[in-house]
Amino acid sequence: MSDVKKFNVLGQIVDIKDVIARENAIKALNKMSNFVNVVTDCGADNTAQTDSTEAIKKAFDIQDAFIYFPKGNYLISSSIKVKSNTYVFGYKALIQSVTSNMVFFINDSNGTLGGYDANNFITFDSLRFRSLRINQTIISMCHCSDIRICDCTFESRIANNVKQDWHFLEIISAKKVWISNCVFDALTSFSYEMIQLDAATNYGSYQWFGPYDNSPSTEITIENCNFSHPEKIDYYTLSSEDTAIGNRNSNESAPLYHVIINNCQFNNIKNIFRFINLNYSIISNNVANNCMSGFAFIANQTILSTQIINNTFTGNRNDFVDKIDTAYGRGISIGIKENTPSSNNTITGNIIDNFASYGIFINGKYTDISNNIITSCGYSGLYTDYDCFKCSIHDNTVLNNAIIDQENHDIVVNHGASSKLAEGGANDIYNNKCDSIRGILTNSDNTKKSRVYNNVYSSIEYPTNFEYLNMYGNIKYTGNSGYYYKSEVLDKNNTSNGSWHTISAFICDHTCFMIITFVATINANFEGAATIRLRSGFNTILAYQTSESSKPSTSGGPTMTIIAKVNANEAIYGELFFVYGGGGPGINGISTLTAVELPIPLGNADASSKSVLPTSSNIKLLKPIENIKVNSESVLPRK
Repeated sequence: MSDVKKFNVLGQIVDIKDVIARENAIKALNKMSNFVNVVTDCGADNTAQTDSTEAIKKAFDIQDAFIYFPKGNYLISSSIKVKSNTYVFGYKALIQSVTSNMVFFINDSNGTLGGYDANNFITFDSLRFRSLRINQTIISMCHCSDIRICDCTFESRIANNVKQDWHFLEIISAKKVWISNCVFDALTSFSYEMIQLDAATNYGSYQWFGPYDNSPSTEITIENCNFSHPEKIDYYTLSSEDTAIGNRNSNESAPLYHVIINNCQFNNIKNIFRFINLNYSIISNNVANNCMSGFAFIANQTILSTQIINNTFTGNRNDFVDKIDTAYGRGISIGIKENTPSSNNTITGNIIDNFASYGIFINGKYTDISNNIITSCGYSGLYTDYDCFKCSIHDNTVLNNAIIDQENHDIVVNHGASSKLAEGGANDIYNNKCDSIRGILTNSDNTKKSRVYNNVYSSIEYPTNFEYLNMYGNIKYTGNSGYYYKSEVLDKNNTSNGSWHTISAFICDHTCFMIITFVATINANFEGAATIRLRSGFNTILAYQTSESSKPSTSGGPTMTIIAKVNANEAIYGELFFVYGGGGPGINGISTLTAVELPIPLGNADASSKSVLPTSSNIKLLKPIENIKVNSESVLPRK
């Protein structure tokens, strides 16, 4: 079995999800003539006491080999070339190197075969790799096809926290590449990309071998992987290209296309994605936390027919004391390149929160931006730049942005065109919900009229010229408490202290997210401690707040504001607990419980985890609960 047929058999093994079962299946292949154990057959040292490079090379010199690394620790000092039809497996095997300026594993090419013909059918399965020097790349595949890298761990453990200059993976001018269930873990930052997806355009971009024929990388899937710096890193000193996945050399004559990145996790990375060129691709269902940029902005960027959908990106706005260079720190941003502008992209269903710069910032043509939730960003939440043409921006919820720069707004529509785009405008911005919206006319040359309509806002700023940017039919939300309830707190003679008392409540007739404010005002005669809480009818305590003063004034007492999901016909109770210590004949006071509905689609976000405090929304009438008794411990209704 020495051809592609053998690879197909091994391909069935790699699909076994349980790694122990997969290892047992692999051991059964020991009867194959080309099964190679690097320790028993080639003399590799799996205790890391001696260099195993030459022994391991013996295994990789065998044609059509299944190469098995028993568990242990292996040291190598120079690059190992991998032939076609090679399967490498090493459950609990660690391969590391202290040699600079090297690639651990590189496909075996003499540099004359271009396209995708240099090598094919190569698999790395369940290995662990560790880089110990700044100029090291773990695996580099160029002019290849049918490459699998699965269940592997890649570590950068460089001393003195020096940043890594090269890559974990280089995929150059390759197709049919599958990277799955891998961990990419770096103690320090990267000067460039952890995974580089690029093209062999010149020696400077790929020095290992040619030919430099601009073959594009295509049909690449990266799924169920985890990328992280385990601790928060210094974002002020990082290279602007510290990136989990991206490219730098691809261009319109050597594009990157048909890439799928799905269900990956990113933590403490500067840029999640940074592509100078990406076409016909899908980035979906990824989750990022404490990252500086999501889909990062590049000024001369060409993104074509790419979908960025259903991702959750959380930034690190709180790490910046000063204003940031707004070219960085964006949630999702697409730039354009002159003569090859970005176009036909889809950005929908994403949750973008807490970025230091803009939430979503778009250039280009024919882009659809819809059903995103954008909150708590330092600058505008949604910014349609002047280099936009025939874009559709609709049904987004954009709230509580412009935290760093109050001159920005939740939504900014900048209308016009620069030299990079032959014509601008003709955009439609509609059905969005925001606190503030602003229209700007930068340049009327080579522009067609854009329309801003049917948006819900609290404040609006119109452009100076309506001929090119027409803002009409937008709905000003004037605000309403939705429900106001008032009841007395009984005096000390009729109400025992040390118990919870229900003093306000309401029921909403539909399920929604709400801002709920609860205030208990206690008179000046009261001396003691007062605590309030909000409780749902499902026996769920939503929040507590204790008065900071032991003797509140007439306007004093505990107060709280929270965001919570309120279910239809579920009672929300405002309750008081006090310990009375004296101070007069009574503790008479009032309570207020108000609720404002948030314009957040229930299917898209759990607002209870967001710090969103808008001043406007669509209001539905709430029903008070009548005849609330406050002189006994409250009893929860049973469902």
